[in-house]
Amino acid sequence: MKKQNFNLHTHTYRCGHAIGKDIDYIETAIKAGFNILGFSEHIQYRINNGKYNRINFEDFKSYFEIINKLKNKYSDKITIYCGLEAEYFPNAIDDLLELEPNCNFILLGQHQGGLNNKKYCLKCDDRDVLQYAEDIENALETGLYSIVAHPDFFMNTRNKWNKECIRASEQICLAAKKHNIPLELNIKGSYGNKKFIENSMCFPYPFREFWEIAATVENDVIYGWDAHKPDDLFRKTNNIDPIIKDLNLHFINDIKNCLIHE
Repeated sequence: MKKQNFNLHTHTYRCGHAIGKDIDYIETAIKAGFNILGFSEHIQYRINNGKYNRINFEDFKSYFEIINKLKNKYSDKITIYCGLEAEYFPNAIDDLLELEPNCNFILLGQHQGGLNNKKYCLKCDDRDVLQYAEDIENALETGLYSIVAHPDFFMNTRNKWNKECIRASEQICLAAKKHNIPLELNIKGSYGNKKFIENSMCFPYPFREFWEIAATVENDVIYGWDAHKPDDLFRKTNNIDPIIKDLNLHFINDIKNCLIHE
């Protein structure tokens, strides 16, 4: 597969755990050979304002205005899209509905969820794995999300792959297939720390067994750089290539199915 010429997973200083300004990412994306760059700042729902490293809800107006100005400024060099990365919280869906008209796309990044707003990045036991899959399926039913970011994120704190993981992965892949939503192979995850899972040293995500299921279901797949500093856009897929070797994944180059508004 030739290099993917678009990235729709980009964060900036606004989220509180990334560095770099919008223009730094745009200039780097051009140098790295991208034709399309999508910004996807983490949403801080009103119920959580100030609790997490996210852009505060009241700052989104400025975010949308600035990115739209940059779209016009760089229109002869690169196509820029403005979006969000958002968890699915049923009790905060009105916030997302309020922001959605301003977005070209919305990534579903379910870092936390369930009834108790549990952080899946801290602990994900068998029950949590199934809840994670349930969250994603319910999120896709809303029609608000256009990409599932790092769908295998539930492996981040686990040291084993079992029947619950298989069941959850099938549920996620089938839900994405039903709604024609691409799954993201997360490049940032392949530059993280390896750990022992089932007595093998590997990245928690992307996790091969998940993508075996995605290949069987024939999900649409894209790469997401999940950039948290401008130079992340220079990262290659080399670390992912061995993970997905010989898998018949359906990579897409046309992002029309990734967009909710042009």
